[in-house]
Amino acid sequence: MSGGGCERHIQQIFASAGIRIAEPLTVKQMPTIQAMVAEGLGVSLVPGLSVSYARGCRALALKPRLFRKIGMVRSVSSSSTPALEAWLSLVRISLKRSSTLANNSPIARR
Repeated sequence: MSGGGCERHIQQIFASAGIRIAEPLTVKQMPTIQAMVAEGLGVSLVPGLSVSYARGCRALALKPRLFRKIGMVRSVSSSSTPALEAWLSLVRISLKRSSTLANNSPIARR
């Protein structure tokens, strides 16, 4: 299992399906996970951005797609700048657009 921060999310996916993961191996480095899978030591769920070609491995998309919620943190003591406010505005617009697209997908309407 990916130990780079996805463990809780992966466990929730299995728990929601009524499956208990018995003593998973936790590894933080993606090349190590890929090497272990290639050697036949198991399978792994990994973030889509970390999937890369590895000899002896095949990446499969999960259906329906699964998403994590992420947040943004900024210091309460830092002053705002026009550049920061412009960036925050772009992030908000992008998130609204993504949310609208996700809500209109066939999966979201189930």
